[in-house]
Amino acid sequence: MTTDLYALGMRARNAVWACFFFLGFLGLAWIPRIPEIKTALNLSDGQFGLVLLASTVGSVPGAQIAGRVVHMYSSKLVVRISGLLLPVGVFVIGLADNVQILLLGLFIVGFNVAFMDIAINGQAVEIEKLTKGRWMSSFHGLWSIGAFAATLVGGLVANFVSPRDNLIAFAIFGYIKWRERKLR
Repeated sequence: MTTDLYALGMRARNAVWACFFFLGFLGLAWIPRIPEIKTALNLSDGQFGLVLLASTVGSVPGAQIAGRVVHMYSSKLVVRISGLLLPVGVFVIGLADNVQILLLGLFIVGFNVAFMDIAINGQAVEIEKLTKGRWMSSFHGLWSIGAFAATLVGGLVANFVSPRDNLIAFAIFGYIKWRERKLR
């Protein structure tokens, strides 16, 4: 393997690490605010359990469409699109003042989590082949660190900031960082 090819693989590895962190951070951004959102919308446990299905309903077409788009165009395109739309879903969840808006936000998040997940896992496999390294556990570890960071920050600010402000800030931060770092 040439040095240039290996260096390219290592740059790709670093970018995919960042994508996994981003996916964990934004995909789980709303989790620490669930109790407040459930209470604000006056939902019972059963009702809220059904509301949670919206992200699953979004993830099914997200995964199916991602596979087709990756094969027809590229995983890079899928990552670009989902990187822009995942913050939109978090933003919509933050705006949710009724169940319908929450359902929409969860659907968008679920769709784009699956959409990006398919693409970056495919990229991770190719990076392992290219570098002859074993990186898969570190990729998923970065997802876990992103999820941990989102829940930690969300929990720490819960006594000071409304879920709306918290999620809108996360969405704006995610969008800016996505564009700034070109995590696509």
